Amino acid sequence: MGPIKIIRYQGLQMVAEHFDAEALWFRNHILSLPGLVIGTTSAAAVKIANTTNYLSAGFGKSKATAEIAFTAGAASNIANGQEQVFMLQLDGSGNGLLIPSQYGPTTGAGTCPLPELPSDGLTCIGYCRIFCGGASTFTAATTLLSATGLTVTYYDGAAFPQSGLTVAGGSGNTLGPGIS
Repeated sequence: MGPIKIIRYQGLQMVAEHFDAEALWFRNHILSLPGLVIGTTSAAAVKIANTTNYLSAGFGKSKATAEIAFTAGAASNIANGQEQVFMLQLDGSGNGLLIPSQYGPTTGAGTCPLPELPSDGLTCIGYCRIFCGGASTFTAATTLLSATGLTVTYYDGAAFPQSGLTVAGGSGNTLGPGIS
């Protein structure tokens, strides 16, 4: 078997896509950990417990503590025995969004890949993984994250989804280059 040959154009395209993703990350990343937890005002929301410093489109920003609600919709609902990972994003004005992975929900705990990185001007500050067990279901914007049968795990930081990383482990995990 001879050496593996990569067509030159495909190789250059792969390198360009890699550097585009890194440039996007450097323009839009967190500088301090948000301390994601269950909401205190509404247990159906994710709370940013710490003031979070971040870059949005290359500009320094800060977000005070806040609760971010899930957006109702079929992609955000989870059936019994399924899992979904939501990316918590902040825009340049500090508005928060919980974006479901386009690959989920998936069957089984620990099976849903991370959502794709957000576009320029949106910064990933962490993830919320929800698994429905024990005959439970999750309806976005309605179901409390403290509901019986739900396993909810919060992750501070950002990861490169294209690297094939999946979020695993327990609460208090941190992800991403330079974040510890």
